[in-house]
Amino acid sequence: MHGRIHPNKKERLSLCDAQNILFSLPMRRCIETVALDQAMGRILAETVHAPEDVPPFPRAPLDGYAFLAFDSGSASEENPVTLKVIGTVAAGDGRNITVHKGEAVRIMTGAPFPEQADTMLRLENTEFTETEVKIFDPMEPGINRVPAGDDVRKGNLIASAGIRITPPLAGLLAAVNHIRIKVFQKPVVTIISTGNEIEQPGANSLPYGKIRNSSFYTLGGYALEAGADLRFGGVVPDQTESIAAALEKSLEVSDLLITTGGVSAGDYDMVRSAADAIGAKQLFWKVRFRPGGTLLAAEKNGKLILGLSGNPASAALGMQLLGLPFLRKLAGLEIVLPRRIQATMLRSYEKESPYGRLIRGRLVIVDGIACFDPLPSQGNGAVTSLLNCDLIADIPRNTAAIAKGTVVEAYWL
Repeated sequence: MHGRIHPNKKERLSLCDAQNILFSLPMRRCIETVALDQAMGRILAETVHAPEDVPPFPRAPLDGYAFLAFDSGSASEENPVTLKVIGTVAAGDGRNITVHKGEAVRIMTGAPFPEQADTMLRLENTEFTETEVKIFDPMEPGINRVPAGDDVRKGNLIASAGIRITPPLAGLLAAVNHIRIKVFQKPVVTIISTGNEIEQPGANSLPYGKIRNSSFYTLGGYALEAGADLRFGGVVPDQTESIAAALEKSLEVSDLLITTGGVSAGDYDMVRSAADAIGAKQLFWKVRFRPGGTLLAAEKNGKLILGLSGNPASAALGMQLLGLPFLRKLAGLEIVLPRRIQATMLRSYEKESPYGRLIRGRLVIVDGIACFDPLPSQGNGAVTSLLNCDLIADIPRNTAAIAKGTVVEAYWL
């Protein structure tokens, strides 16, 4: 066997610089119009202003009697004011009932307020018959009267481009009758799994030396959550020609191409040579975080090839810190980076971090303080280390063991 020529050990690229390199790539975004009931979870591609007031008329927030506040000025427990009941208004009633001096209207929750009436008293605070109601308290104008536009005024900004359509936003769009929604088309993400040892799940027995392909489902799930249209590019053996052919085929139909495995410097790590073989330009190879920082970013025809580790947990960390921010930006989201927060170590972490380290954990609130609880499994290949992981502590280089109570910087996922 011929010896390998090892590349010079260069300083790893910072995560921020790596993200900026990816963000500088052209973002091909197309816009389509979908019905509101198909827009949930999509990324808004337009700025929406309210074309009408919500509610469109002054309404009652509860059951009671509407009248002129002036009429109740002298009301007291000893000397209640008696008003004549001239009708009843229920929700959806389209009649225009006008209230004059000495009159009241029985009104139900959600019903339009009668003309001229400027206040309302809840039902249980009155005494009433079918023809009269007694008021025991003086009322001010505007009490229990919800004005038109109380929730949204015509012309108000509803939402800006670059945000995800959530259930509350969908409801608000429906409330203002904006039911044809411009959204960014979903970016197509293809994941290729490389490695002679990889087998797709399904068979009851697994040949010795093989492992089932978990990374596709983990990374693919992240991609789907980010708003992608996911495709599987297959399992490809550790051969430069085979990987290159798979890259070429998948790039034709993808906006982002992700590979797993084959990005280190071993004898069977062929993704870099395959990317080079198809004429892709290498953007960077190693990034300053561990595990997962040995990865490949290459570009061809404005499309990104992101080669992640073959270890499931390492691949997931690379996806969280580089793949997902790029994908969110590609999908049209305005906010793409995970938020950095400070958290207090709930337990000690005994390992030293001479090269820096990413520790998987979960957010726990203790007495109002954000705490970081390290997950027990931190292995590069440990799929279990991703369960319940919503914080990634970013431990600087040359850090000794971390004591309980230490405040650390963390990415909140």
